Amino acid sequence: TFDLTFDANTCMYLAEPLKGIKELKRVTKKEGRVVIKCMDYSSTVIWSINQKLWLKLMYELSIRNPEVTKNSYIDCVFASKVISLMLEAGLKDMKVKSYDISFIAPLTQDQKSYLQMIFNNYLNKSKEFLLVNEYEKLKLAFDPESKSNILNKPDFYYKTVEYVITGIK
Repeated sequence: TFDLTFDANTCMYLAEPLKGIKELKRVTKKEGRVVIKCMDYSSTVIWSINQKLWLKLMYELSIRNPEVTKNSYIDCVFASKVISLMLEAGLKDMKVKSYDISFIAPLTQDQKSYLQMIFNNYLNKSKEFLLVNEYEKLKLAFDPESKSNILNKPDFYYKTVEYVITGIK
């Protein structure tokens, strides 16, 4: 057993995250710490994009949760559930810390690649509930070959919040 077990953005991808948290607890020593780091997609902010469209995307990703498809699973608002799940797993003395992850123009190539991966994930999950023209606008906004690509705009800004939740066995 371990003094500390750590989950970094994994449980939010599990169809049954409580089982994962219980397993973390099982392999943790008595009075040891279980730490879960996760994101909540609804906290993501982007400037240099149509805000009405962006907020619609974030809202839809949040309310159509959990999103289960044939090939993927992700709980888009997992962070809001972690404390309850950890308590249900039998952990105690919860503590939460949060921190921003933010990028501002000009972006490095690594930052652009990271953001394009995230946005492609958003787009893949949003196709069914956005209008065709809305989907196409968002797709062009993140297409590296498009003149509409927002990642190259001088006023681009991205921010999301990650949470670190600690419980004691």
